[in-house]
Amino acid sequence: MTYIVFFTIVLLIVLLGVFLSIESSKKKAEQLKKQIFTDRQNQANTHFKEQISQYVEAKILRPKHSQNLNAVASNFFVVQAHNEDNLTVLEATLENLTSSLNTELAKTNITGDKETIANNILTFINELPRSARDYNNTFYTQILPALIVSLQTPDLSFEETAEDDEQVEETADKE
Repeated sequence: MTYIVFFTIVLLIVLLGVFLSIESSKKKAEQLKKQIFTDRQNQANTHFKEQISQYVEAKILRPKHSQNLNAVASNFFVVQAHNEDNLTVLEATLENLTSSLNTELAKTNITGDKETIANNILTFINELPRSARDYNNTFYTQILPALIVSLQTPDLSFEETAEDDEQVEETADKE
């Protein structure tokens, strides 16, 4: 009888140890998942902020306006749930905005017209919400994509590019 009680107690201790080990593994996995999520979010925000700082350095954007653009990334999770779907939306939105800005910057480098992109960015910034609570799902899925489209200028045609090249060549020949 004492052997049965002894083995039962040992078995219960082993089961308790296994249970605690499993729970510890689950907590570690959950923490790792949260860390990966946070790293992805920070990476997307950092990449976006680096792009914005390039526009400030190129004097297309004033430093005071860069904070307004950075709010697009910073305020994403203010009223939205922290989940994979929303993180994917954040990454796609920031990539879309960055891509549009880079395209416009490339057009500016070709045409030399920095004023147009600066005005478009300023208009874009003026349309952004002032309150962090207004950066909600509706803003990111409906309003922001329309604002991003408003940033875009008409594409350069081959003829315009050829004319610009000819003007550059003529200027070089005169000098």
